[in-house]
Amino acid sequence: MTRRESILTLATAMATGGSALKAVAQSTSNSTKTPPASSAPAKGAAQTSQSAQPSAADQAFQKFVDQYFDGFFQFDPAKATNAGIHKYDGQLPAYTRGDIRKEIARNQRALAALAKIPSANLSAVNQFDATVLQSLINGRLLDLTSIRRWQNDPNFYNNLASTALFSLVVHDFAPIDERLKSLIARENQIPGILSNAEANVSNPPVIYTQVAIEEVQAQIGFLQNTLPQIVATAQSIALKTSFQSVNQSAISAYQQYLNYLQTTLTPQSQSNFAIGAQNFQK
Repeated sequence: MTRRESILTLATAMATGGSALKAVAQSTSNSTKTPPASSAPAKGAAQTSQSAQPSAADQAFQKFVDQYFDGFFQFDPAKATNAGIHKYDGQLPAYTRGDIRKEIARNQRALAALAKIPSANLSAVNQFDATVLQSLINGRLLDLTSIRRWQNDPNFYNNLASTALFSLVVHDFAPIDERLKSLIARENQIPGILSNAEANVSNPPVIYTQVAIEEVQAQIGFLQNTLPQIVATAQSIALKTSFQSVNQSAISAYQQYLNYLQTTLTPQSQSNFAIGAQNFQK
């Protein structure tokens, strides 16, 4: 499986849910196995495929894919870590309204750029992948501009933050000291993210706030009890000392956010959780 094919398969998995991510992992791990005889191309067809040069449209599409997912993973770096792409392990946006506006604009530009690539000149595989990617981008825009979970779901921010930390410890892709550096860098962003959550969320459905309270309580427990046990195996004293300080700041920020959810946001949580017929249809 090529890098481009892996990224697009991942995009499909993200759009369809967590169960598909397992299928992606399985298909990736099996990608080096010999395909069944019934699916193997004829020798002449394989030689033709290898000798054929990609069209200008195919080259433009491949470049577009790399550029699009670079921005995609910068906005949600935990997805990159979970996908085995570690370029973004130390990153975690603050998710200000400005960050969200930029992500909306980036997806709008991407949709326009994708439309300029002549689909008729793409290979059959790329035509299919372009359709999948167009659907993914439309889904991103629907979520950010119409459903607007960033504005009506207080757990949106906790989910982004907690997944970003968990992804660095659940996968043993590097020595713990190396992952700890990225963990510290991401955890440094937690207070800012939760502060922006308070600024951005307005009149959510009460069930959303109730779920957020439960999830934040669980995250505090994770930071207080589980994460220090994992980090204890690191060798660097300096890193562990830095982690203790940063982790305590994150715990304090989460405790403040929990108090905000319970005392301030809960009485203000009066909207309907239904997304509406039009959004549901889209």
